[in-house]
Amino acid sequence: MFKSVFSYFLFLFLAGCATQAQLETVRIAKLASATLEKNKACLSEIENKPQYARVYEKLGMGLTTDLNRMPTEEQMNDKERVTDADIALGLSWYAETQDCSLPAIEALSSVDPEYQIFFAKYQNESADLVTEIVKTKPSFGYINQHLMVMKLKTKEEATRLAQHVKARLIAQHQEEIAEATDNVIEVLDLIAALSSKQARLAKAQQGFRSKGGHLRAIRVIKCNPSSGRTYSCSTT
Repeated sequence: MFKSVFSYFLFLFLAGCATQAQLETVRIAKLASATLEKNKACLSEIENKPQYARVYEKLGMGLTTDLNRMPTEEQMNDKERVTDADIALGLSWYAETQDCSLPAIEALSSVDPEYQIFFAKYQNESADLVTEIVKTKPSFGYINQHLMVMKLKTKEEATRLAQHVKARLIAQHQEEIAEATDNVIEVLDLIAALSSKQARLAKAQQGFRSKGGHLRAIRVIKCNPSSGRTYSCSTT
């Protein structure tokens, strides 16, 4: 979802901004576009790995070749329940996507604070869904129904975000500096929450690793403020 909303952001950002806001708008658009392309390239490598074919077959997630891909009716009515092997595979897939999400989280600190909050919230929702799958082993249909809800909700939030950031750029008030500081604090709080969830998922993964062979281990993200509106992140 992070991939698919960026294109919509760029369109709204570049449409009709006031002269004073245009330079900042172009800066944000360029950085956002570069982040999108790096994220797509990273995710494309994962999508092309044969061992994860089942993940993309059973779940209606967006693809780098089809950003707007949604769960089909058949997928949302799939009664097959996930197995221990599916969970082991899914946790390894989640661990590999961290290679893509970590650089994106760091890059967004240079784009705009509200982008950071948007992406961090989506990452938390994704971690919540993965945690629920591990605990309850639901049907693939149940997972796809939740994915559909998440996608529609995120699309609506992306529209509101793009409109709000555009209006804020036009306004260019001094109090935005204080707002940006508050947003950095908020996103770091969200990342701290994500860190706790990933730590629990990493612990849960240990019980499935023997069933999944040599699969990628989930890591825990840690971010610390560095200077101004930026921060640095790493995983353990």
